[in-house]
Amino acid sequence: LFAFVHPDDAAALREAVGASRAAPASLEVRIRDSTSRWHVLLMTVTDLLGHAAVAGLVLHARDISARKEMEVELRRSEAAVTALIESTSGSVWSVDRERRLTAMNAAVRSAMARRYGTEVYIGQSLEERAPAEMAARWRTLYDRALAGERVVSEESFDHDGETRHYLISMNPVLDHGEVTGAVVFSRDITELRRAVELARRNQAELTHVLRQGTIGEMASGLAHEINQPLGAIANYAAACNRRIEAGDLSDVDLRRGLELISCEALRAGEIIRRLRDLARKGEVSMEMVDLKGVIDSAVALMTPEARLQGIDVRVETADRLPRLFVDAIQVEQVILNLLLNAIEAMQDAPSKSLRIESRQVDGFVEVAVRDSGAGLAEGASAHLFEPFFTTKAKGLGMG
Repeated sequence: LFAFVHPDDAAALREAVGASRAAPASLEVRIRDSTSRWHVLLMTVTDLLGHAAVAGLVLHARDISARKEMEVELRRSEAAVTALIESTSGSVWSVDRERRLTAMNAAVRSAMARRYGTEVYIGQSLEERAPAEMAARWRTLYDRALAGERVVSEESFDHDGETRHYLISMNPVLDHGEVTGAVVFSRDITELRRAVELARRNQAELTHVLRQGTIGEMASGLAHEINQPLGAIANYAAACNRRIEAGDLSDVDLRRGLELISCEALRAGEIIRRLRDLARKGEVSMEMVDLKGVIDSAVALMTPEARLQGIDVRVETADRLPRLFVDAIQVEQVILNLLLNAIEAMQDAPSKSLRIESRQVDGFVEVAVRDSGAGLAEGASAHLFEPFFTTKAKGLGMG
């Protein structure tokens, strides 16, 4: 027998065989088979009793090699999972159905010690240390996970007067189809939220600056357009004054003159209102809007400039376009940029024609701006949507 026993196990087997015992002895022994492969046997040594003394020994062996290999693999798997959990910067823990801790990584221990000044142990409940409102929110999330739901939620909690934001993921632990607990992953995304908010504010600032630039480019045409109703108001007022001085102004004529002055004032006010709406600085305002109205507003702002340059402007809008959920000012800004580009492209064109068309295509609404300019230079079309690409001498490529 001992010729097949692993050298490291031989001494233990000899001791078990040679010792006197009051009860069977068990030990694990590695045995080599005829192919030189090692097996792990669980051997039980039992005394065979005679009339008055031990007459011999009974050895019972069971091959547990497969079980030992599974145990080794399980330990490796547990070590790999532990290393993975410990390496993450987020907090990872698991709870049983009573919401008591069954496992946690170092990030949880560190967070609890930093927040409450004491360590946390397996078997405790994190809710016991949390303020009532926070504990109630955690219980709600736990109850959902323990009911079998996979929970992903962004939560905000106050700590020492500061609001922190967390992305929380909970998954139920299943054992033969029964939920026995939950695994929780929590990541502090406060800095990410701040970065996103800063980027959003910067984008809003940039959009506002671009709108101001657009207004500057339209300044001469708009000034001419506003001067028309203002000049008309002055002329109507002067005419009424002259007729009053001459004494030949009837009530009907005076009322008509005042109506004309009022209409021209409203016309000037409408131009100013459109400018104010375009220049306003504020949050993105998403709402259901009529695209035709947005197009008409953009065209109305650009018409004075187009008229000064002798451009024929036509708008062709499809019937029954669906209402769109957009920020009307931002869409109007895009259309204005296209119209400005078109007008600039026709500076030296012998025939100046500008068409604005809208239609519904495959569930989308398409707005097309067509001009009779020189067109794009060869190779430029491949870069049209690249940031900061421009064909203008003073362009920014941000329109």
